[in-house]
Amino acid sequence: MNTPLRMRATPALVAAGVAVGCVGAAAAPDERFAQFLAANPPLEDTVCAYTTTATSSEYPGETRVERFSPGNGWELKAVNGEPPTPKALKEYAKDADDRNRQRQQPADLDFARMVRPDTARVVEEDATRIVFAFTPDSPDAGRGRAMMERMSGRLTVAKDGLRPLTYIAELTAPISPMPGTKFESFRQEMTFAVEPTTGASLMTAFDFAMRGKAFVFRKMDGEARIEATDYDCGPQPSTE
Repeated sequence: MNTPLRMRATPALVAAGVAVGCVGAAAAPDERFAQFLAANPPLEDTVCAYTTTATSSEYPGETRVERFSPGNGWELKAVNGEPPTPKALKEYAKDADDRNRQRQQPADLDFARMVRPDTARVVEEDATRIVFAFTPDSPDAGRGRAMMERMSGRLTVAKDGLRPLTYIAELTAPISPMPGTKFESFRQEMTFAVEPTTGASLMTAFDFAMRGKAFVFRKMDGEARIEATDYDCGPQPSTE
């Protein structure tokens, strides 16, 4: 699964075939949703340094603080409020290349790739917010496409500037997307805020939870929360 922030692709996520950030099906979106997309284009020429504070079932009992910068990639800064031990740094360095390949620039988030455009519709509206419902999609879902059809999404947008506030995608019913694999639940939620220097809508928190089984007896339960702070964004450095 690709997110604007780095999160390791566990075997369960790969099995789900969920790839937020992959190109969606070509279709004409709802007019209000099209206006939202026009107001929030991906900023391909903007790069950001930022800090993440994460808890995850992947490393139970730990809260990790990491810093990403365009020049240095990902660095482990603290574990449970203390400087990382030499052992922790050694373990962290083992998959440094993989970690940096997985990252996406937060300002380059493309909402047109997170929604099946022909399904987006307004389901709620008040004086300050618009709520779209939609079906997530990805051409790379493969066997997981059936799971996509069992998922629903809600995108809450501020009327002032048509800025995103929250994005939620979740499974609506248990499903076995492939033999031997069953997902009982799957949910992810992102929240956003405007970065004042660039005007980009950047993710400030990512929550993820799933419950399921693989090969009948192997649990695929997992959860994570990632908070992003201390953004420092600017133009992409020239390579000339």
